[in-house]
Amino acid sequence: MPEKWEWARLSSISEYIFAGGDKPKVFSKEQNEKCQYAIYSNGAEKNGLYGFTDIPRVIKPSITVSGRGTIGFSCVRHDPYFPIVRLISITPSSYISLEFLDFVFKRLLETGAGSSIPQLTVPMIK
Repeated sequence: MPEKWEWARLSSISEYIFAGGDKPKVFSKEQNEKCQYAIYSNGAEKNGLYGFTDIPRVIKPSITVSGRGTIGFSCVRHDPYFPIVRLISITPSSYISLEFLDFVFKRLLETGAGSSIPQLTVPMIK
């Protein structure tokens, strides 16, 4: 480990770590004047884009990690969004960069439906 680095739990250097739930009530497959915020789910295709809604659940730049389906697929999100279907959202504090966190997830987690891990959960990520 490089000098001046130290070990830390992800939960201690993150503002939020949570899993998405159900699809929002206001929903559109296409972005429009009312539904401007992306809805993301587990999946690598289109980086998990599922549709659009009127109110984001995550506003700060974050990283998402698929907890089911394409387990371990991570993606940096700079724009506000709404996570669904157990997509894990991590908003790091200023101690760690999104790009570094994405680098770590891409190297530590085996991705794909054939993974030996049946799902990733928030406690496992923390």
